[in-house]
Amino acid sequence: DSQLQNTLFDSNVASQAGGALFLALKTETSLQTCQLSSNTAQHGPGGAVSAQGCEELHITAGTNMTGNRASGSGGALHAVGCAV
Repeated sequence: DSQLQNTLFDSNVASQAGGALFLALKTETSLQTCQLSSNTAQHGPGGAVSAQGCEELHITAGTNMTGNRASGSGGALHAVGCAV
C-alpha cells in the first residue's frame, strides 16, 4: 500500500500512460491533499494518473488535478478495473 500526502506532481511527462503516476496490478494507493498539474501522457491514457487493474485508488478532499493532458482517454484520471 502507498500513501502520498501533501505531494506536488507538476509538469511530468510519460511516453505512454500516466503522466505523473501509473498504478498497476494489485496496488492500493491513497492521494491525500496532493496537487497534480500540467502532467502529460504522450501516447496513452491518464494525463495525471493511469490506474489499470489496481485494487483501490483513494482520492481525498483537497487533492486537485488541473491542466493535465493525455492522447488517450482521461485527461486527468484513467481507471480501468480499479475501485476509485
